[in-house]
Amino acid sequence: MVRITLITGLFLMGITLGKADSNTCEDIKISAEITNTSLNGLGKIEIEVEGGVEPISYYWISPNSLIKLSEPKSKDQVDLKSGKYLLIVRDSQGCKVNKEFVVK
Repeated sequence: MVRITLITGLFLMGITLGKADSNTCEDIKISAEITNTSLNGLGKIEIEVEGGVEPISYYWISPNSLIKLSEPKSKDQVDLKSGKYLLIVRDSQGCKVNKEFVVK
């Protein structure tokens, strides 16, 4: 990285040159393994996230709002009833990716 500061008269100008951050929000990929409800009536969603800058935060929402999540900020969700679930993933750079899952 190169930093140049020019002082001319009463004006101060600074320029910082460096490698652009190659991480973009499109670099965050979410995949999941969904276990649909079984005899006990409960399913689960286990996710994997690739890309992004650590730390990664997770926030789950049940769009129909009838299903309360026990751990909305956990990576994986267990003991789920049938329904739609929205996952919001955010990295430390503020990149945010949403993905919806359906447990049957």
